[in-house]
Amino acid sequence: MQISNKSNHSVIKTLLIIFLVAVTAMFVSKFLPAFREGYADKDKLKLTAVAENDPDLKCPAISSNGCTPADVMKLGYDIASDPALSQVELQNFKKVCKSRSPGHEMMAEQFIGDVTLLKFATMLNTKPNEGEIQKKIDEMAKATNFPCYTYEFMFEMAGLQVGTADQKTLSKVQSEAVRCYAQRFNAFRQCMGLCKK
Repeated sequence: MQISNKSNHSVIKTLLIIFLVAVTAMFVSKFLPAFREGYADKDKLKLTAVAENDPDLKCPAISSNGCTPADVMKLGYDIASDPALSQVELQNFKKVCKSRSPGHEMMAEQFIGDVTLLKFATMLNTKPNEGEIQKKIDEMAKATNFPCYTYEFMFEMAGLQVGTADQKTLSKVQSEAVRCYAQRFNAFRQCMGLCKK
């Protein structure tokens, strides 16, 4: 009887290990590709490097990659008129990030800060204000430690499209909008001499 119990215990233990391995394999195959979607040579990318445009991400056409006051206005108006970046959508984006981790929440704060700043810039859209906007651009260009969007940010925002049953997630549209504008913010900063590779 004692031998039988030991045998049963061993079989149960083996079955439990097989089950855990199967669950782990399923998790990796299902969730990791979404977390690392985009960028053909993604395995060679350094997560902390400044993200370049993802060729697999279908972003709307950009009229300019410059960094003049007119470009600031164009970007600001694009953001202000994009339903994916409405106040309601940004609040949802923030809630999803906050529900995941403090790191995700910090990423959301950085992005929402950029969006808010550019929305505010549209209020200065008059000829006399162009000089002031240019002055701000010149000041920013002198910054030595200006945050730019990294590959880690892009992968994390892609990964927020999936989650467990009790986790908040982003829609594909929300995730793509955030990543598309992050690419535009990087292009703008590169034009200013920031986001050096």
